[in-house]
Amino acid sequence: MASCVEHFRRSVAKLVPSRDAAVAVAVSGGSDSVALTYLARQVFQRVVGITVDHRLRPESSVEAVKTGSIVTGIGAEHHVIPLEWAARPDPGKVQLAARQKRYEALFRFCREKRIRYLMTAHHMDDQLGTFLTRLSMGSSIDGLAGMREAIAWYQSPETQILRPLLRCTKKSLREVCIENHLEWIEDPSNASDVYKRNRINKALAVHPELHAGLGSLVETCGLARDVLQKKALHAMNSNGMVQVDHIYGYAKVSWPQYCRLDGPVARRVLLALSHYTSGHYTLPNYVALSRAHQMFSEGKAKATNMTLGMSILVPADDATFIISRSNPPNSTVDPTPIALGETILWDKRFKITLSQLEPRTPPTSKQFLIRHMIKADWVLARKGIRKVRTMALPPEMIRGGLPVIVNKDGKVVLIPHFRVIERSAGVVCELKFAPEKSLEYCLLGCYEMQGKL
Repeated sequence: MASCVEHFRRSVAKLVPSRDAAVAVAVSGGSDSVALTYLARQVFQRVVGITVDHRLRPESSVEAVKTGSIVTGIGAEHHVIPLEWAARPDPGKVQLAARQKRYEALFRFCREKRIRYLMTAHHMDDQLGTFLTRLSMGSSIDGLAGMREAIAWYQSPETQILRPLLRCTKKSLREVCIENHLEWIEDPSNASDVYKRNRINKALAVHPELHAGLGSLVETCGLARDVLQKKALHAMNSNGMVQVDHIYGYAKVSWPQYCRLDGPVARRVLLALSHYTSGHYTLPNYVALSRAHQMFSEGKAKATNMTLGMSILVPADDATFIISRSNPPNSTVDPTPIALGETILWDKRFKITLSQLEPRTPPTSKQFLIRHMIKADWVLARKGIRKVRTMALPPEMIRGGLPVIVNKDGKVVLIPHFRVIERSAGVVCELKFAPEKSLEYCLLGCYEMQGKL
């Protein structure tokens, strides 16, 4: 059996083409990340350790300083990134909120320092724990396939996350520290039974005989995922089965062609289109996804609308159905501020730039709001439509997902999709359907950043 060191060297030889490349390592101070830092330093000329001080425990800042001493003692650089919190996260969401802010900070650091590779110390025990956690939640094959050895984040594609320890056990990493006289810090939260992850890891530690069998199962799920990805990508790119409207941001799907797809491939296509058109990437429960697929594949949905996550699935006619952003209740969605000269990605789907209408006519304000379209806006929209008779109109059911720009008093200033302009306000906008993730990215199942890292 190969040692932990051999597993690491094989992994980085495959993932990083040059030993001269600078690599960053996320270092918490625990034995896993300390061992990773040591192993990285044996291979790469420049290793940059990054410790994120979450500031959620009184002792975290002291631990960050101690971690710095350990890292520099190994011969690597070290930087501490302290996090700022407007308010402490809810007790049940602490780990999720901390994880999200941690990765945002790590990616920002790597972008600023132009470091392409960010290594994390996820190991075999983490991989198996992730598998069991997702299995208990009814996950699809994407979840059961576990963590990938290398991924790129959609918001920072120039940075790759590398996990070169996925074939190493936690025990073997601790042995690396002991054999090389390396200190580490024990995080008390890792021993708490409050977190499901910890309870699963403890069970795995008691039953090491499960490692080989579960590891093979995760690997098999990964191979199955890759096959499904290729089939789904082929289906999306052939025979015009899917037509994306890049003006209004919805997709039309050929019902007969969809029904001919194998179930797992069809579900993947459905989910990818749901994510892409809604701009929201939370994974629905596998049961909910299967139910939606069954309704559409059997034709039971031809007389009804369905929701899937933040999307709505609507039959257009006997031959097509539409997937788009669901119409949010206006009472639950706050308007988004936009300033004159600013460009924002509204609702994670439409890139909107607000500018001055006439050089000689100053706008009435420099601050405006963007909200979702409501029924009352359609009266104004029809005026714009009459001026441009060749305008292609969107299906009625997707109008609630389109943007409307208003002033601070709530008066409509712009309805950009329908050429409605209140000229006295003195502003105009450019608009483009530009979700954060490409359709191909959604289709390839790169969902790990959603609370899975």
